[in-house]
Amino acid sequence: LWPKHPLGKSLAGTPDTVSAITSKDLKKFHGKFYIPENIVIAACGNLNHEQIVRLATKNLSKIKVASKASCIKVNGVQCQPRIKFIKKDIEQMHLALGLPGFDGYHKDRYALSLLSIILGGNMSSRLFVEVREKRGLAYSISCSYKTLQDTGLFLVRAGVDNKKVVQAVALIIKELNKIKRNGVGKAEFQRAREYFSGQFLLGLEDTMEHMLWVGEGMISKNKIKTLKSILKVLKKIKPADMKRVAREVLNTKRYNLAVVGPVTGQQEKQMKQLLAI
Repeated sequence: LWPKHPLGKSLAGTPDTVSAITSKDLKKFHGKFYIPENIVIAACGNLNHEQIVRLATKNLSKIKVASKASCIKVNGVQCQPRIKFIKKDIEQMHLALGLPGFDGYHKDRYALSLLSIILGGNMSSRLFVEVREKRGLAYSISCSYKTLQDTGLFLVRAGVDNKKVVQAVALIIKELNKIKRNGVGKAEFQRAREYFSGQFLLGLEDTMEHMLWVGEGMISKNKIKTLKSILKVLKKIKPADMKRVAREVLNTKRYNLAVVGPVTGQQEKQMKQLLAI
């Protein structure tokens, strides 16, 4: 999805890069990025704000001030679909179909979240019902959406029978095209919105999750969104927005398919044809 960009690299590195790291490299990295400009203190629970401030000041005030490192911007240009096969002798095929999504500031980011729920967010979603329940093509299938600083990821993942991978990919593409063409119904949309709200509310009941949500908002946007403001935005989203957002994001020219497993030459050829490569 992000070739030749840091986002497209393995977080763990490679055997060569990891074995080449020295203590000097770690110290240099720490000095460059662990600076006041990059630090956010987030706390949640039965606590005293003034006490937290005193502790943070006492323990962090001596950290050396440095210039904040800039990130490498993503070049979102993609004019044709991409596919990659990794041959591995395993019992089931694993596939991921990813597309660039909206960044964390985009006005339609919550609409895209609802779209991912409708397509594959739970056991009543379209992909789960059509691919797994009705046709038995997948052991597991899901859809998710993640926002980043200047881009996003819309992802369909599945674990499928080795002999049924082509049928599974074909049906996934069919369902993506169907939602672009026909949109969603009011009842289906309402269920997705209620599911999103319910999961969101339930998640924030956990102290750790609430703390992480506050911290992420501060470190990425220097702003904390209230629960009330999120629900207000959700209420403004309409069923018609699903079709509009689907047509914008689910662009066949921006498909990125990765398949891991004992892929045959015939299967490779057929999946390339499905993506018109």
